[in-house]
Amino acid sequence: MTTRVFRRPSRLPSPPLPRGELVLESPPELSEPTTNYARYLMVLPMLAGAGAIAFMFSMGGRGMGGSLGYVVGGLFGVSMLGMVLISMATGGG
Repeated sequence: MTTRVFRRPSRLPSPPLPRGELVLESPPELSEPTTNYARYLMVLPMLAGAGAIAFMFSMGGRGMGGSLGYVVGGLFGVSMLGMVLISMATGGG
């Protein structure tokens, strides 16, 4: 195993710096701030999801059979659709 010595060529000189005034574009306009009611609307689907989880834990080991299983599934669906629709309506991205 040998060591090879490599000699790097000297660096090129840097390009000249621009002189005079630089014209900059103005920054983009900020979007309108979201109103407070849009923030509060997001709480409703979260509460529906929390209620569905509470129902699920209250059922214990009985499984998802019966009408309570349909209620839990419906609450999860309402929660999911509500969050998607509200985030699309408020432009939250």
